[in-house]
Amino acid sequence: FVIGAASVALVAGMGGVAAPAAVATDIANPGFVNKLVRLGGMDRVSTSLQVAAYEFGSRVETTDPRGARPEVLYVTSYADGNLVDAASAGMLTDGPIAFVSNNSYVAEAVGKFFADTKTNSGFAAIKKVVAIGGEGAVSDATLKAVAKQLGANVATGRLGGKDRYETSVAIAEHIYSQALLKDNFYEDRAGDRITNLATSNLIRAYLANGADSHVVDSMVAGTLDNGPVLLVQPDGKIPEVAAEFIKKTLPEQFAALGGAPTVSDATVQEAWLIKTLANKWDTSSDI
Repeated sequence: FVIGAASVALVAGMGGVAAPAAVATDIANPGFVNKLVRLGGMDRVSTSLQVAAYEFGSRVETTDPRGARPEVLYVTSYADGNLVDAASAGMLTDGPIAFVSNNSYVAEAVGKFFADTKTNSGFAAIKKVVAIGGEGAVSDATLKAVAKQLGANVATGRLGGKDRYETSVAIAEHIYSQALLKDNFYEDRAGDRITNLATSNLIRAYLANGADSHVVDSMVAGTLDNGPVLLVQPDGKIPEVAAEFIKKTLPEQFAALGGAPTVSDATVQEAWLIKTLANKWDTSSDI
């Protein structure tokens, strides 16, 4: 099973939106592999649309949230310098993530793709378009251009901040708040909650290096469905905005994405220290 040339939808080159590529013809394979399918287009935008259609396009009305039609569409910048935003958004499992650029043609083409419910009936329930990242990554004009194609009543929103670190926390905050509301989209694939029902603490948080050179580590974490990704600084320091999130959610486990040179043991220990000191303060306050 091939998705472009990398993972998730972060693949291929730059450029405009091409007509989405059809699924490739079957290719003979050795051993137990009996079919090869390719999801891809001429650029990363059209590849992201193919991935979205594959995962959500044929969904029908159902009581099972994991198979339900999405009500939200996430859009994120396809620019190399903003790919880390898309990587942080990997655990947003309640709707597709599509690449856009701050170009009216691209934005309108992406909107029209999701408005075509005859081809992809699974998109018929989309009620909101949410930008990932600050306005410098996905402008308000771009966000509105996508939403306009989906209908006059489609709302817009944003999960972002002044930099990639604030954006990763904004995404984590959304995931955490939805999990507290017992949103079944935010269970892991075993059906377990990502928050402790007794304490409301996060079960797990992932730490990833926020440098462009390490974006691949948080990119492949898109398959992890049991905790949000928090970006740390290239020198290993935990940004204040991420520290405040740790103090609020008190994760029961931390996991580093990448080897020790990418996210050091000292960084993980710092996360534990932030949590431990916050927890002690809460305890003394309660007493």
